[in-house]
Amino acid sequence: LRLDGPVSDLEVGKGNADDFDNLTDAPALSQSRMIVSDGGQVVVAGRTDLEHDGYGDVDVGDEANGNGSLQVKGQGTRFSAKSADVNIGDEGKGEVRVNDGAVFEILTRDGDNDGSGMTLGEQSSGQGDLVVDDATVTLRAKDNVIGEYGPYLHVDANGEGRVELQNNAELRLAAPQTSFYVGRGEDETT
Repeated sequence: LRLDGPVSDLEVGKGNADDFDNLTDAPALSQSRMIVSDGGQVVVAGRTDLEHDGYGDVDVGDEANGNGSLQVKGQGTRFSAKSADVNIGDEGKGEVRVNDGAVFEILTRDGDNDGSGMTLGEQSSGQGDLVVDDATVTLRAKDNVIGEYGPYLHVDANGEGRVELQNNAELRLAAPQTSFYVGRGEDETT
């Protein structure tokens, strides 16, 4: 699966809470799942060059009643977000599992001033989990050339976030400038 273009979004368990005036009127939704396995390849390519605005997002559990799960598993299986942000549990509940030798990567485009990265639990209602088991998650600048900000990982931005590494799992932030925050929240403390 390849999503290419200046605005490319992949949403798993989006929810529909934004369609309601009152959040209590939004129905609870069952979990939506996407599984990439057995050598499968997924590429979400957002902002393709510096001359055009645009973005790409991978959202797992986006809206307040969203509930999504993305699993990437097995040797030779790869999930790539190129110049796209990965949001797990933005307002809803989201889970990403990478296991059994799979690779999950987020690449910031060369010279990008905004960077690309991963956020778990962005809003106060958000719950985001990243579980890596005998696999690798990498956030890096494409050719180690970045603008003002490099790749980032923000856990518990304003909601709840969890990162779990098991069985020789690796989580890499690789660029001349990166940021890794736990519990940053609205007050922007680290």
